[in-house]
This record gives sequence, C-alpha cells and structure tokens, in this order.
Amino acid sequence: MRGIPAQLGATGKPGCGKPAGRPRRLALRASLAVTATAALALALAGPATAAEHHGHVTTLAVPSSPVGPIVSGYRASLCVADPGDSAVNDTPITLATCDGSPGQDWTVTSSGTLQVNGKCLDIYRDEKTNNSPVELWTCTGGANQQWRLSAVGALVNPVSGRCLDDPRFGVTPGTQLDIFDCNNGANQQWGLP
Repeated sequence: MRGIPAQLGATGKPGCGKPAGRPRRLALRASLAVTATAALALALAGPATAAEHHGHVTTLAVPSSPVGPIVSGYRASLCVADPGDSAVNDTPITLATCDGSPGQDWTVTSSGTLQVNGKCLDIYRDEKTNNSPVELWTCTGGANQQWRLSAVGALVNPVSGRCLDDPRFGVTPGTQLDIFDCNNGANQQWGLP
C-alpha cells in the first residue's frame, strides 16, 4: 500500500478542504486513516463521542466525571463520607449511613482523584503503611491522592499498593477509613458512582 498523503481528511467532496475530482481510492484511504486516528484517540481518552462532518472528526466531547456516593461492598447501607459536609482539611473520611447528603457526593475524576466539596480523598501525611488514615485535603495531584479501581472493586493507591479499607469490617457510622494490604475482602470493595 502506498503512503497516505499529508491531507488525511480529504474525501474529494466540495467544502472539505480539497478540490473535487480526486480519485475515490485516495479518498477512501484518507477516510480510513481519519477513522483509525479517531478510534485511537477515543480509545486513549476513554468513553467519549465524536462528531463528524464529511468524514472529518471535528469535535471530541468527553462526558463529565461521575458523581455520587461511594458505597461499601460489605454493607450497601454504608457510604464513604465527609462527615458534616465540612470541606475542611484534615477531616477524617468515615463510614456513614447512605443518605444522599452532599458530604457523600463524590466525584471520580479522570486524573485518578476522588473529590467531595472540592477536596480530595487523601492518605494522611503521604503514609504508605497499613492503618494509615484517610482524610480530606486540598487537591494537589500528589501520589497520596491517587486511586485506581481494581478488577474486584477495590480502590488501590498505586504508590503504596494498599487499598482503601473499612477497618475490621466496621459497621458503625463514624468509623474512620484507612489503607491496608489489599486482600480482596468485602471491606475493601467499593461501588463507585
């Protein structure tokens, strides 16, 4: 197959940036190149939609970040909470009865942070050891504010390798969450919005 010309989006249609009358074969190759490029862009960006005009990708619309409660995998009636909807640094992140309050309205961001009230779920003082508490803190993008969802539904901090943990399968609202070695326990599984 010959190389694709520099003007990849050409279809040979008037108004698409190239004069009409180009061979259809060239237009097909160019169109396939645009489609492949668009598909790669969509795959890297995650869920998104693309608008097309005569075979050209003109807009890439990325949906907003999911917002809602983070529900315990151990007790569906318990949610991760900013108690009292405080938005104050150093606020312990706890379990609370799921009630739809703003302090339970978490945003899952594409950067890997979990946010409520404009603050991030943060591992206290960037600790990496078992039983390190989690708290609310100003978002810095630091490694102690990064979380990845595992295949079993655990929220893993990639730097420490530990999971967000409901200590000792706590069922009492007000129990402060921490990080602990990932063990696939139900107390480390979370339902994200």
